[in-house]
Amino acid sequence: MRKVEAIIASVEDKIHRLGEQKRQALSELDKSRQKVQALESRIDELKLEVDELQGKNKVIQVAQSLNTGEGSSDAKRRINELVREIDKCIALLNK
Repeated sequence: MRKVEAIIASVEDKIHRLGEQKRQALSELDKSRQKVQALESRIDELKLEVDELQGKNKVIQVAQSLNTGEGSSDAKRRINELVREIDKCIALLNK
């Protein structure tokens, strides 16, 4: 009889430990999901910053080419690209 009670106690102990491990695993999973969301938000912010910096870079390149007088056709092309982008933005704002 004592062997059966010992086995039952052992099984109950193991079940308790498994339950605790499950709670810890779920807690770690929640933390990991929060980190993923934070990192995804940071990625989105950085993408926006990259787009903004690329636009500024284009403007600087156009300004430099206009200042030096070199690559006037390239400068015209870039100005036309910027005008098209501005037109797209205005069209989106008018919707």
